[in-house]
Amino acid sequence: MKRSIFFLFALLIIVMPQTGEAYLATKATSIRLNDQTLMFMLTYSFGHDELSYRMPIIATRNGDDRSDGLGYTISNGSLRTSGGETLAIVLSNAKVEDGMYVVPKGESREFTLLTFFTVPETAATSSDFSVGVESLPFMYNKDGTYRESQLNEGELVDYRTPAIDTDRKIGITQKIN
Repeated sequence: MKRSIFFLFALLIIVMPQTGEAYLATKATSIRLNDQTLMFMLTYSFGHDELSYRMPIIATRNGDDRSDGLGYTISNGSLRTSGGETLAIVLSNAKVEDGMYVVPKGESREFTLLTFFTVPETAATSSDFSVGVESLPFMYNKDGTYRESQLNEGELVDYRTPAIDTDRKIGITQKIN
């Protein structure tokens, strides 16, 4: 009897549809392109069985006034820095509507924050730079109405690239969560 209950329980777990949501950082890469330029890529996925999403294309540094964009920071070691110049965008093969990526209900899409960073001339000879996502706003659709939301600080802990040393000879560091 115990064996049949265990077997039935195991079968239910396997057969039941997987529900829930996914918003996971899946890959983070830091690349030293040359002495002055670093490139950071942070890939994450988003999707839900019962909700559709609208995700930002725009990325702004240090929480600039654009609340509809992904907000990121550049860190030098453990300290945020406002030095240097950046250029960033969120890339995806998701469909674009009204200036935002669309993730249909029941599906998942991958997104990559691509950031180029010009190291400031005032940086130390050997500096460790990384990119971290500080805000990730999105809209979700339930019952035909889009509502605004965003990931909280705890959910964004893994949304960080590995640090790369500007003095490093080999130009790539990578972490996979």
